[in-house]
Amino acid sequence: MTNSYFVQWLTQQKRYTTVYLLGEGGMGQVFHATDPDLSRELAVKVLLDDVRDEASRARFHNEMKALTRIGSHPGVVQFYSKESTPRGDDVMVMAFIDGGTLAQAIRERANKGRGFTVAEVAYYLKPIAAALDYMHHELHPGWVHRDIKPANILLRKNPGSLPPAVLSDFGISIEEGQSRLTKVGHIVGTEKYLAPENNGHAYGDDDMSARADDYSLALIAFEMLTLHHLKDTMPRSEWEGQRRIPDLTSDAFAAFLAEDTARVASEVQTVLNKALNSVPMQRYGRAQDFIAALDDVSRSRPSQPASGPTASAPRSVPAPRIAPAPQHSSQPEQPWNARSTGRTGQFGQQRQSPQRWPEPSASFGAMDRARPTGFVAPSNPIASSGTVSPSTPVTPAMPGSTVERRSTPQRATRKPAAKDNSNALIITVTVVVIILIFIVTWAIVA
Repeated sequence: MTNSYFVQWLTQQKRYTTVYLLGEGGMGQVFHATDPDLSRELAVKVLLDDVRDEASRARFHNEMKALTRIGSHPGVVQFYSKESTPRGDDVMVMAFIDGGTLAQAIRERANKGRGFTVAEVAYYLKPIAAALDYMHHELHPGWVHRDIKPANILLRKNPGSLPPAVLSDFGISIEEGQSRLTKVGHIVGTEKYLAPENNGHAYGDDDMSARADDYSLALIAFEMLTLHHLKDTMPRSEWEGQRRIPDLTSDAFAAFLAEDTARVASEVQTVLNKALNSVPMQRYGRAQDFIAALDDVSRSRPSQPASGPTASAPRSVPAPRIAPAPQHSSQPEQPWNARSTGRTGQFGQQRQSPQRWPEPSASFGAMDRARPTGFVAPSNPIASSGTVSPSTPVTPAMPGSTVERRSTPQRATRKPAAKDNSNALIITVTVVVIILIFIVTWAIVA
């Protein structure tokens, strides 16, 4: 039921117009409002009337604290201000994201019967992975979201140069060292998107960690690709224990995988097996490593190309990771860079000319050339096979070889020797002069 008091209060505010209900969750309602003075649309969140207890208010304040601490990261919904109604309702004012949720987009794909392509999954989840890595590894103390699911990922209709998706709903997020907002032994989050260590059986509440958020992101990727929850593919006993990732190349998924995904199903399987490993330390170290591995698969040649006269042409060979010069690029790069800058908690935005966020394309060669720079994976990302090729070892030159005689280190060893000889000569001359002075002085005195 709509909070009529709040709607009345909101419409009475002279700076807000066109107020209507956007959605309702377990704790609060979110309304759309327009600020005509600033010409911007807003999402205004308020607690439900029947959940205005201390615990609910604590979570509500926790969300505002988390958004304030995270700041204006492009992969997180922007928090504008906190307000209060005359009767004491806390109000959260945020940016309005106009494309609905990822959960709605998945339902639309399910109605069509075909999942997202690997390229589309990487496209939508890349900004979310960047936001998670920022929260987990750059903020000090860090934050864990604890409720990563499609309903908490908001999409933009026309992202342009902005990320196509942002993360929202930080009500049960937790800061390192912060007391939990749930009772001991209780499951937090949404069960279908919980990591095995967080479902109250394998490890328990105390082990809520960054890798659990990353695991939830991988569960979302699995659902986008297959249109199935991983939980629904196995018995509950297996879900609560050592989870086994089903074979994507089997007939059970043939009707649901997108054609492009089916061609590289075995490579996708390898990536998911690592990202969804039941042992946290066996997963990818960072969320962006996982997305980078999917990105690599989306641009790779299929291991077993489709056969027959109607088979699609194989995809182009992946282009090198170095961005081409602007005059040769079919689509421009991002106008900002969200790459991590280490432990300072900043993400070094770099302004360039206004350009568009590249979208997944049927032309995988063009997709590669237009690879976004806003959410670049860390250097040397883990390949889809889960292995990293070692660099070519450098063989030292044999003593007395031409390379050794001409090398810079050899020249560097001669210079100190020449300097030592010069010093010895000066000392010798000085000693001789002193002796001569002594002899002349002795002769004069004698």
